[in-house]
Amino acid sequence: MKNLMLLPLLFFANIIYGQSFHYPVVQQQGKTMKDFAPPGWTVLASATGDLNKDNIPDAAVILQHKDSVNFVEQLDSGHTFTVVTQPRILIILFKSKADNQFHLAEQNNDFVMLHDSPTREEPFQEMAIDKGILKFDYQIFCNAGCWEITNLTYKFRYQANEFTLIGADYYSMHRATHASQNYSFNFLTKRRTKNISANDDDKGYGDTKAIHIAALKTLKTLKSVFSWEVEKDFYL
Repeated sequence: MKNLMLLPLLFFANIIYGQSFHYPVVQQQGKTMKDFAPPGWTVLASATGDLNKDNIPDAAVILQHKDSVNFVEQLDSGHTFTVVTQPRILIILFKSKADNQFHLAEQNNDFVMLHDSPTREEPFQEMAIDKGILKFDYQIFCNAGCWEITNLTYKFRYQANEFTLIGADYYSMHRATHASQNYSFNFLTKRRTKNISANDDDKGYGDTKAIHIAALKTLKTLKSVFSWEVEKDFYL
């Protein structure tokens, strides 16, 4: 089973931002997480934990624009439509023992999903740091136009001066039939497991196989959710 049912809504759209809106460049250091929120922005979510293995708690912060902005989205077909949403920025901060301040390690304007559809519930669920792993949980639930509910987890680890995607989990279920597909990816071992079932009573079938990737993805190269065709017709 393929996850192509999500393509029209989620990743065949190239966003063209309104001419009046530009993402700000976040300041380089500050004493608190709130210090990194530019004027007109607020902290939507945050997580703390040691990311760079220096035994000092670091932080990941999602900033959200206080006001809604009109975005024009262009489909691959050439058609455009306008959405009203609040832009978001992910920033990752390393805490320094020397000056007791946070220092900006990375800014990403694309990876945090937006609540940009009136027929789709808030996709962002949680961000956490656990044992040095930065984790993001998303849920795709539409109250019109789609029967599937999809849960996604992305796991990043700081290595070689990059936030590297080391694992991902994908679970999708049809709300009427309860048919489901469950994928788990380990990008360090380059293997994935899957299980496909027809309904709640079906034990399903699955396999474990090697995946062929040229290089590990990072926050810089992954860009946005559902932008990577990790297998034929399957996107993360």
